[in-house]
Amino acid sequence: MSGNSLKMGNNMPRISTLLIGLGIPILLTVVIPPFLNDPNLAWRGIPVLLLWMFLCIPATALCLIVCWYVFDRPRYLAPEGDRK
Repeated sequence: MSGNSLKMGNNMPRISTLLIGLGIPILLTVVIPPFLNDPNLAWRGIPVLLLWMFLCIPATALCLIVCWYVFDRPRYLAPEGDRK
């Protein structure tokens, strides 16, 4: 095995990163919207589905920020020998 193959394994995302960074945004943008797709569902004349999708944009960004600062940033800032 070369040294590069060992380093690649250290940079694999953890399950918590995948759940927060991909799972929550997919849940918010793919799973829930079909349940909100009713023309009679409106808040002050604006379809709830439209409001939901616009609220998903900052929620997705927030999930990615949490992944970076909580899980990934310490690994990338650590010296190469200390990476877990």
